[in-house]
Amino acid sequence: MSTYASPTSQKTTLATPQNRVGFWDEPLGYPQAFVTVVTALIIGLFFHVRIGYRVPIPFSVVAWGGGGYALGLALVASRGRKRPLIKWVSGVPFAITVIVATGFVALIGAVVPASVLAKTLGVPSLFSSYPFWMLLFLMQTNLIAVTARRTLPLTRKNISFVASHLSLILIIFGGGLSGVSLERNRLLLSYGQANHEAITQEGARIALPFSMTLRNFKLESFPPTLALTQRDVHAKEGLKTTPGTHFLKPGQMEQIGDYRVRILQYLPGAALVGDRWIATNLPTAAPAAQIEAKDIHGKDTFTGWVSCGSVDTAGAILPLSGESALVMPSLRPKEYRASLSVSEQGKQAERELRVNHPLSIGDYRLYLLSYDEKMGAASEYVLVEVVRDHGIAVVYAGMYLMLGAVALMLWNGVGLERKEGQA
Repeated sequence: MSTYASPTSQKTTLATPQNRVGFWDEPLGYPQAFVTVVTALIIGLFFHVRIGYRVPIPFSVVAWGGGGYALGLALVASRGRKRPLIKWVSGVPFAITVIVATGFVALIGAVVPASVLAKTLGVPSLFSSYPFWMLLFLMQTNLIAVTARRTLPLTRKNISFVASHLSLILIIFGGGLSGVSLERNRLLLSYGQANHEAITQEGARIALPFSMTLRNFKLESFPPTLALTQRDVHAKEGLKTTPGTHFLKPGQMEQIGDYRVRILQYLPGAALVGDRWIATNLPTAAPAAQIEAKDIHGKDTFTGWVSCGSVDTAGAILPLSGESALVMPSLRPKEYRASLSVSEQGKQAERELRVNHPLSIGDYRLYLLSYDEKMGAASEYVLVEVVRDHGIAVVYAGMYLMLGAVALMLWNGVGLERKEGQA
């Protein structure tokens, strides 16, 4: 005999506020990762508004703070590798969301001109901004957690995995360390005067662990060229300039515009004495050339001296027919260098600093920035940039570790092929 149960007799369970599942109580995945990334960006924007674009953080704070966080997270992730939160932080949804967000911000920083970013957001570079650092923090969290979960057991496959991910952790950490603690200071060196105080970007004076004295300055310039200037109301500043293409030397011939030009005399260093140009070896001497210019459409020939001039010598031009003239543009620097006397911990050393060839002194790298362009080769001072980058060594360590991880992966692949072949 069957018993029929009416619908009204069956119990129905309804959702109540007591048993409703919260957002963070659900299985963690992409939605929670998206909310985390957006929250990190908002926090970064808050720091940007409240603190400003960039506030230098002491190296010790970043190093100890970052190292302590990484070690603590690694211990928690290795011991609680099966916990849902650790699985989510080290999982694919969290990693993909953070990578996509970081790539999007990086794309904006690479595509949008720096002038637009500085005008609209007040940042010369998004890569050194707080929102971008917050995304790097999340990326580091994911890398540390997934690396710690793979530390055991110590198989060759796991070792290569840990090495490759640890290299990324070091590279990102080193880049962030450079961004928050990079020091860029400037040091003015004058002839015969020792200086150990640099000027920071904020205008403060700091003492360096060494002092430097300028002993000598040398400037090498490219040989001069000629140019034809003509009055043109439609051109910028009312002049149209046609540059020559040849460096000046005796006997050199070229056509500039409607004139065939020949170099009669060339003096690499000259001074105007009365109405004559004479050769001189003074540092403030200017190059001068006696030229002959023939109009290719007529019979007019013009002869005279041209010079770009210097701080002690007035320049000279050669007037031509109409409102045109041959001129010598200013010299273009080829290379400049400074001979320095460096005093560090009671020891003296003679060093040479060249443009685009930095000099290393302890933790500092020195770059030759500029000189007195008005004085040229007779400049009595040079401006040196003193840079200390705490993160570059960490970045290099990460790169070397990555090379080792790649070699280990290749070795693991060869070993696997051998085992398969033997089987």
